[in-house]
Amino acid sequence: MTALTLGSYPYVEDYLDVLLRHGRKPVTIIRYRYVLDRILREMEELGLPTNPHEISEDNIYEIFASIKVGDDSKSSYCTILKQWLRFHTNNAAESVRLMLNPPARENVRWVTDDDISLSISASLRPQDKVILHLGSAYGLRRGEIATLKVDDLHRDHMIVHGKGHGDDGKIRKVPLLPNDGDLRRYLDWRQRTVAGCLEDRSGGALLIVCIKRTVRAVTPEWVGRRARSSFVNVGVDGTTHSLRRAFITEAYDAGARIVDIMHIVGHESYDTTADYIRTDGKKAEKVMVMRNSKNNHYISGKAF
Repeated sequence: MTALTLGSYPYVEDYLDVLLRHGRKPVTIIRYRYVLDRILREMEELGLPTNPHEISEDNIYEIFASIKVGDDSKSSYCTILKQWLRFHTNNAAESVRLMLNPPARENVRWVTDDDISLSISASLRPQDKVILHLGSAYGLRRGEIATLKVDDLHRDHMIVHGKGHGDDGKIRKVPLLPNDGDLRRYLDWRQRTVAGCLEDRSGGALLIVCIKRTVRAVTPEWVGRRARSSFVNVGVDGTTHSLRRAFITEAYDAGARIVDIMHIVGHESYDTTADYIRTDGKKAEKVMVMRNSKNNHYISGKAF
């Protein structure tokens, strides 16, 4: 059966029209269209229903057992499918827990400063280096890196367009590192690249590629793939989210308050930020020593 082209499912387009009218960002609409069309094409090829009113829980399990994407993407895809089905008054996905639950804590990919430094040093593309830098030095998400514009960079801060409704998302101000040489070198490279191409269709995006002498912006998915590739090339199991976790953990270990970290990375709850902080046995031992150094009589032996 010939796969249908993007945007050819009417039950998808009417849903996306509503999202757009309610202020969802165009980049979100593009992603939702891609994900839903991909899922429905594969369901069609498996002989499963594509009408949202007919899709069952068993159909959902079957498609996600078949579709070839990573575990993190499956969770994201399933969330999008769930929202689409709910829009069409189908609650079949409500009980699909396997795909909707976040990965267990022990499966989270953590990276160290050495892993990041090695990956940056080994990266040959300027875009790859700046992706790793923006993720590890500023805690930006892949979508925030992809949507960052040159005009968002100011003398001592950057304007980050975070997750949220509306064309601009949830805007926050993130301080720039003093004399950020990595960012400055990338900007120099970007300027030379744009000057060497015939046409600039990037819309002022910071992250660009030059394809057939035309400068274009990149997608969040592209940012994620490039970060993953940079890590894999040096034998590290890491993602853009690993960079964000490393930023939050290092900031906390350096003495930053969680509330301040929250404002920088765009979290709305303490619990979310705390979940990004890596802990281990050595840190726990250090806490015990610090705590009991002020209460030596509890462990002096006289208390027993």
